[in-house]
Amino acid sequence: MSQNAVERKQHIDKATPLSLVRQCELLEVHRSGLYYQPVPETTYNLELMRLIDEKHILHPWLGVPRMTQWLRLDKGYQVNHKRVERLYRLLGIQASGPKPNTSKPGKGHKIYPYLLRHLVIERLWRSVKYEHVYLFPASDGLECYQGLKRYFRYYNDERRHQSLEDQTPLTVFQPSEEIAA
Repeated sequence: MSQNAVERKQHIDKATPLSLVRQCELLEVHRSGLYYQPVPETTYNLELMRLIDEKHILHPWLGVPRMTQWLRLDKGYQVNHKRVERLYRLLGIQASGPKPNTSKPGKGHKIYPYLLRHLVIERLWRSVKYEHVYLFPASDGLECYQGLKRYFRYYNDERRHQSLEDQTPLTVFQPSEEIAA
């Protein structure tokens, strides 16, 4: 048949003497498709989608794990990664930046030792490059300075770090104010 299932389903007529079973057989349409009514998204999911979309616009490098963490720890939502992953698909978004296995060498590629591998500073600049510089290229020095200033404020005050047990540097390294008794 040259028509797709949706077009063929439109030919089914409940008023004709021919049974629905026979009409479905002739048109090669599953009978269950006649009765299925898609369920709209819940208000909870719509709210999550709005939050995910807003956060994704500000920080497009956040993938499902970090977005899930942000929704749980910073926004207080009881949500799992499977729901966030499904909502990402519905919204048609994905994290920008390097994907898994992109740094695997090609066949026959010689591997050179990298001497700075374990330095913490390397992680910082890798994050700066992939989460800011490459995504928001500056047109001049002032724009670059202001963009990096905003990014470092986000990096220290809002961004949770695995190496800090999913806390922000601000909460870990800021001295707690103790009241003298």
